Amino acid sequence: YKTIIRKYPIIVYPRKNFDTIPFVKIYPTMQILNNAPFFEISSTEIRDKIKKGKDVSQWLHPAVNQFIKDNNLYSE
Repeated sequence: YKTIIRKYPIIVYPRKNFDTIPFVKIYPTMQILNNAPFFEISSTEIRDKIKKGKDVSQWLHPAVNQFIKDNNLYSE
């Protein structure tokens, strides 16, 4: 993980009831998207919906959604 942090920008999408301040203190180059809209869904819920064959296009970029379909990701 240290190589990733050193070589690439880390961008964090805030979560409800999760304090990012301790992480910013440890990793000062981390960028928090403080003005991003909040979505009432987690990545786990999106993966579960994909497993059940539900439409998740409202939460994913079209290219990401297509990549998941093309590579049969998160299916059972």
